[in-house]
Amino acid sequence: MKSVFTKKKKLEIPLPQGWHDVPYNIGLKIKTDESLKYLDQLSLLSGVDKKILRSSTDNQTIYYLANSLLFIKEYPLKERPEFPKSVLGKKMPYVMYSDTNDLGECSVGQVEDMQEFIRSVNPKTDLDVIKLYPTICAIYLQPIIKHEDYDYKKALNYAKELEAALDFKTTLNMGAFFLMRLSDLTNGLNPDVLKVKQVKKKWKQVFGNLVQRLGSILH
Repeated sequence: MKSVFTKKKKLEIPLPQGWHDVPYNIGLKIKTDESLKYLDQLSLLSGVDKKILRSSTDNQTIYYLANSLLFIKEYPLKERPEFPKSVLGKKMPYVMYSDTNDLGECSVGQVEDMQEFIRSVNPKTDLDVIKLYPTICAIYLQPIIKHEDYDYKKALNYAKELEAALDFKTTLNMGAFFLMRLSDLTNGLNPDVLKVKQVKKKWKQVFGNLVQRLGSILH
């Protein structure tokens, strides 16, 4: 985090360096609330009241604020979502990228609960999908971060904590990682899908273009 100081008021304004510094709930608001103006976004990202930001008269500060947060125009999700090496100070289990069915140390129960949660919500839009990610992450992270046996109800409660504790970039990449791998795994084990090339191609197109579809609704 960088800090900016106004000469007159010696005001310290902490600024995130990327989506990895922005909590999920704030990142989601910035990306989805079209009523927010640039100064509203800066206020959310810095934690400094909008009125205080508006009162700054230092030209260098104004220029820095206006040009240092260009990352908010970008989308922190790559074509193939990256599984984080560590989350909230905890080292994550190794995941083999060459094996598209590898879910790390995710148990059968966790996979079943992820699928059941997705079915229960039945997302209709790309934004609905993004809102699934904290819970998907919580189902996987609950036993790792909390140092306790996995429990679905506890994971659901933990999702609320993750919305504020987990950064926007990690949440989106981890959530999309599990979503895409669950799809690959399910389709790969389904004989009907294997027999129908057109259906398989359609699934690949849907999830292969996930970034583009999400980006179109959030920009």
